[in-house]
Amino acid sequence: MLRLFCLISLISGLWASDASRIVTIAGNGTTGYNGDGGAAVNASLNDPVDTVFDAAGNMYIAEAANHVIRKVSPTGAISTLAGTGVPGFSGDGGPATSAMLWYPSAIAIDGSGNVYESEVNNHRVRKINLATGIITTVAGNGTAGFFGDGGPATSASLFNPLGVAADSDGNLFISDAGNRRIRRVDAATGIISTYAGGGSSMDEGTAATSASVNVPYGLALDAGGNLFYVDQMQERVRRIDAVTQTVTTVAGNLVQGFSGDGGPATAAMLYTPFDVALDAAGNVYIADAGNNRIRRVDSAGVITTVAGPGEYPGPGDGGPATSAFLNSPAGVSFDAVGHLYIADELNQRIRQITFFAPTSTSLTSNRNPANAGQQITYTASIAPAQATGSVEFRDGGSSLGTVTLVNGSASFSVAAGGAGVHSMTAFYSGDSQYQSSTSAVLSQVVTLNVTTTSVLASPNPSLQGQPVTVTATVSPAFATGTVQFIAAGSPVGSATLSGGTAQLVFTPGAAGAFINANYSGDAAFAPSSGTTTAFVLRTTTTSLSASPNPATFGQTVNLIGTVSATGATGNVQITDGSAIIGSTTVSGGSFAFATSTLAAGVHSLKAAYLGDSLYASSTSAAISETINKAAAAVTLSSGLNPSAVGGAVKFTAYVSPSAATGSVSFYDGSTLLGAGTLTAGSASFTTSSLAKGTHSIKAVYGGNTNVNGASSAVLSQTVKQK
Repeated sequence: MLRLFCLISLISGLWASDASRIVTIAGNGTTGYNGDGGAAVNASLNDPVDTVFDAAGNMYIAEAANHVIRKVSPTGAISTLAGTGVPGFSGDGGPATSAMLWYPSAIAIDGSGNVYESEVNNHRVRKINLATGIITTVAGNGTAGFFGDGGPATSASLFNPLGVAADSDGNLFISDAGNRRIRRVDAATGIISTYAGGGSSMDEGTAATSASVNVPYGLALDAGGNLFYVDQMQERVRRIDAVTQTVTTVAGNLVQGFSGDGGPATAAMLYTPFDVALDAAGNVYIADAGNNRIRRVDSAGVITTVAGPGEYPGPGDGGPATSAFLNSPAGVSFDAVGHLYIADELNQRIRQITFFAPTSTSLTSNRNPANAGQQITYTASIAPAQATGSVEFRDGGSSLGTVTLVNGSASFSVAAGGAGVHSMTAFYSGDSQYQSSTSAVLSQVVTLNVTTTSVLASPNPSLQGQPVTVTATVSPAFATGTVQFIAAGSPVGSATLSGGTAQLVFTPGAAGAFINANYSGDAAFAPSSGTTTAFVLRTTTTSLSASPNPATFGQTVNLIGTVSATGATGNVQITDGSAIIGSTTVSGGSFAFATSTLAAGVHSLKAAYLGDSLYASSTSAAISETINKAAAAVTLSSGLNPSAVGGAVKFTAYVSPSAATGSVSFYDGSTLLGAGTLTAGSASFTTSSLAKGTHSIKAVYGGNTNVNGASSAVLSQTVKQK
């Protein structure tokens, strides 16, 4: 890589969107001869016509009107390699800087590091040994004419040599313009011969030495040793095959002018072409001086303009080469890394063109469609994969980020934006070799995340006029936005989501209302709704009375009550203390319940209305109901009367009411005979111990919690002697 052009390489990315970029490497645009020891771009040149590079990256310039060869080092410093600036001939065998040159028209270099320059008015080709700085003549005796083929080149006559080239073996090729020939000097023997020209044929495929050559100018060799030459007066560039030694036309149709870009080069018109060069791929570049253009013939034979013509007076530096103003470009050459150099003769400059290879950029998404907020990875692939630099990822006109290319690929991850279709593109920036490119638009579909909304009311049910807190819960919990609450079809307010919930306190006006919670959605989450029923109940009061009060055990007690709302429906529970003793229904605002199971004692009775869908529950005040014990009646019978002494007698006592429980004691006078347990209202006792005589038998019931005690009438039991 040439250090001379580091700055240019750094800037190249700025213009990678174009196919090329042009800058000035040497010359300040002013005709003159100065600047040695300083920066080449500040030096004055005078008719620079050709350039060449050595292996170390030094550039050599043939300055025809200054009669010197200048050198530009890799650091950009300019100096004089050969010539004094005074036209003439002198100095062979001595330092080149002391020698006189006369209109050097072309320059070449061989593989050994020798520079060759052709001098038009000295009719010579001279060599400068870069190692020693010594200059010598290698062809031409200084006398204009045609002489010497088959003998030493230094003894031969040349006539206005305009071009020179050296092949890999050191053989020289000379455009002997005045003699209408191309001459060759053998590197091994120094013998000169005619390589092309001297004939009259203009046919394609004719032998080179039979061909008509009319003012040959610039020369170039390709990797296969094929020689390309400019035939200026024929307005053509032709090629001599290294193997067959036949001539074919590369570009030009023998007509002076400008035409043919985009078509076959052999059908195009050129206008006073000066020079020719080839890039590493074998494309041919022509200094089409009269058209102020550099034109390229590709491997398919198609010709295009790659630099110029531009517009006067601006040179166009820093921009695309096709926008640059060229003024009689006389020479073209390439450096080791593929930059094209133009000897822009009448602009007094050496210009450099950097060509950027085309690229293509494609863009993919790993998730399409995606939910808003979901992570998406975009991958840009650049072809060819050797391209370096960076890729900018864009959403419409907004830049999302820039990523460095690795092996032709760059990936960028980002959360999906708002819902909709996003026009995603990837812009490759280009580098010092590759042109920028933009991908086709990728339509990234982003959908809203699905949400669910639920709503609760508390308290529920509530009483009419009581504030109610409604809580909406939106899932996922990181949704944002607001929730609007609607009760019975009318908005009652809204609240902002926080942590997935939103709350509102309001006082319902209806006795029963549907509550809707409508989540508005946000940039990432879809709207959703939830519904609940908030039961708002009218208040009620319940009253209770009992009749009779007091009552006797076993007697039916009628409990009568009212519920203040005549429209209330549902059930009423009757409680005795904490025990439910029964239930009834409300009808027309009243209810009734009858019971005969209340135990003796004082009872705290309440009526609890259980409520319905419109009316709230309520409980009456407690009422005291007194239940007195029931009176008992006892009758007594004997199973055998009279009875015999020693005989068994069974006495049976009958006790009412039937709720009486417990035991009955049997007496003979005041003497207790025994007792029996009441079963189904009766109790029995059997004895065989009664003595002869009349006995006063009586049955005594002791009572229980609900029935008072009682005694039977006296039964006279007669006992006889057997």
